Amino acid sequence: MKVIGPVHTKQMFSWNHETKTAVCEISDFGHSRVWGRLFDDACDEGFQIITNGKAVAFYLSTTDTHNGEITAWNFFSIYSPEWRGWKVVVFND
Repeated sequence: MKVIGPVHTKQMFSWNHETKTAVCEISDFGHSRVWGRLFDDACDEGFQIITNGKAVAFYLSTTDTHNGEITAWNFFSIYSPEWRGWKVVVFND
């Protein structure tokens, strides 16, 4: 299994260690691909965040309004033990 997903730096996100949540806005990424296929042998989607090592955020769900407008994409990290329980939210601005 080789990790092949898009890579982003930790500076792209605002970090809250109390709630174990990292957030950013989709427009912060400009024209770069925000998420995609993570592994060469699986269909999981998400991205990597470079911290001290690499943490992988997997796609979890989409949050939308009652009118169907997407407000955020929610990801979670289980790849490395130090990031278990963390949630990553990319807001649709």
